[in-house]
Amino acid sequence: MERIWLNSEGFNYLNKIGTDYIMNKKDLLLVLLILGFTCIHAQEQENKEKFHWLNISGFISHSVKYDSRQTVNARDGEFLLFPKPVVRDANGNDMNDYGRLQMFNLHSRLRFSMTGMKIDDFQSSAVLEFDYFGTSDANSSTARLRHAFIQLKNEKLGFLLGQTWHPTFVTSCYPEIIAWGAAVPIQPFSRAPQVRVTYTPSKSLELSLSALSQRDFSDRGPNGASGEYLRNSGLPEVQARLIASSNNGLLAGVVGGFKTIVPRLKSDANLAHKETASSYNIGGFAKYSNSKFFIKVYGTYGENLTNLLLIGGYGVKSIDPVTDFRTYKNTETTAVWSEIEYKMKNWATGFFIGHVKAPDHDNKPDVYYGFGNDLTSLTRWSPRITYTKNKLKFGVELATTSVKYADSVQDGQFVDSHNITNYRYIFTTIYNF
Repeated sequence: MERIWLNSEGFNYLNKIGTDYIMNKKDLLLVLLILGFTCIHAQEQENKEKFHWLNISGFISHSVKYDSRQTVNARDGEFLLFPKPVVRDANGNDMNDYGRLQMFNLHSRLRFSMTGMKIDDFQSSAVLEFDYFGTSDANSSTARLRHAFIQLKNEKLGFLLGQTWHPTFVTSCYPEIIAWGAAVPIQPFSRAPQVRVTYTPSKSLELSLSALSQRDFSDRGPNGASGEYLRNSGLPEVQARLIASSNNGLLAGVVGGFKTIVPRLKSDANLAHKETASSYNIGGFAKYSNSKFFIKVYGTYGENLTNLLLIGGYGVKSIDPVTDFRTYKNTETTAVWSEIEYKMKNWATGFFIGHVKAPDHDNKPDVYYGFGNDLTSLTRWSPRITYTKNKLKFGVELATTSVKYADSVQDGQFVDSHNITNYRYIFTTIYNF
């Protein structure tokens, strides 16, 4: 028997039958029989299918944030990077020494998870996820694509095609702080279109190899932040990752990759020239967790990590005076963080601390493309308390970010600097569904 659906005309017909019940008993009996068979058929289908092919989930988020001074940020201040430097007016007053209060709902999220048919022994699935963070300050509060990917997976082998987390963002070992942005610019943070192959020889070991392009998270260059520099190389970014875990709550892994970008396809002398700049990254991470406690550590080292929202970049090393052909030199960045959390029924308390050693500013190139170019170091620590009841979660956190700015240059070297600190007070409410 085929499933029968009632449209608006059908419901109008039912209403008419209800009003003419006495005059039309046979029609009413017929409709009741149809509805009965439809319910039986639906129950049979439910018993036959062992999964729901579509799951809708997400959350509604509201956050209140107060900064003790002006900051470098994104989305009207929601995405905190670091405090602005001291800029004094004619009277010697710091023009950035003013607090700022803001409220946000941008991270409210909607996720569609789909499970499809099997292809041989591979189970197919897909994910489509949005939030309202936008892709720039100009379109803040508009829908933004976060994840959109298709998966084919069996017990040993998996294929992923689409946009999801960059392999350096490990979903089993990332900062679970209250502030949005997962501790950028200390933790690598990026989503990218990619093709990923995953091999799982056992339940405790996972090896993946990914080829990636760039979209919202991209390198810097002569035309600002753009994915065109990687696209013009004709090569994808390549990342490999190994994760090992055990039954006693231990997890550890390594990740590393390589990319080549092309800042320009022609010189300022209007001569065709494909200039390249290659860079690499390596990282390691570990976690121990049980039902009440977890501790995590993560370290990253590499060159030109701006597509991961880490401080650094690259500069022009040499310029041919006749052709304007250029060579490039990367700057190196080291970032480490650790986090601990303890759970007590509905309550949890945690602490995060991280540090970034910014690029060496000695002999910094005159032409430089990067992120946080005038920083020499950044440190952040943030205690937090959360309360969770069913689908509702409340959290408070103090995120303290201290940076050292490189101020002046003498003989090509930075010889002066100043420290500045911002205190961000956060109160967040989340309702999951």
